Amino acid sequence: MISLPTTEVFAYISNFSQLYEWDDNVRQGERIDLGAIKKGSQFRFIYSFAGQTQELEYTLEEIKHNQLLRLTCQGRNFSAIDEITLTSVNSNKTKVTYQANIKVHSKLADFWLTPIMKKIGDRLVLRLKEVLEEQEVLASTGSPLNLLNLPYRFSAKGW
Repeated sequence: MISLPTTEVFAYISNFSQLYEWDDNVRQGERIDLGAIKKGSQFRFIYSFAGQTQELEYTLEEIKHNQLLRLTCQGRNFSAIDEITLTSVNSNKTKVTYQANIKVHSKLADFWLTPIMKKIGDRLVLRLKEVLEEQEVLASTGSPLNLLNLPYRFSAKGW
């Protein structure tokens, strides 16, 4: 449950290039195409998992404003369909469900990866909540930039 209106959560998540802010395994993210985010929009990430780094490309396959994002992903060793569903609980609370259907190109890897991927998915939603609610706190307090707090607003991934 995220303590923000669904419109704000959707606006943030739909720009999927920001995934690096809430997925600890993403080292870099960018939008490939230009223009409004719509069906067919594409995103590229540098993803690090189990000591291996690879480039992933996501395509937005379905978008329902303030309700649903469905993306497909192609990687070197797997493919995936990610579905993010948003449900408005009230005017200031949003339930986010993140489901990933991952197809690994090896049956053995698929067997041992399933529990790990479940933990990663749970962590994603928790980090998303933290990032969004932290941005809201900073915006509402007007936390100004100054030379003392500026270094803490940067990470290895960026601002």
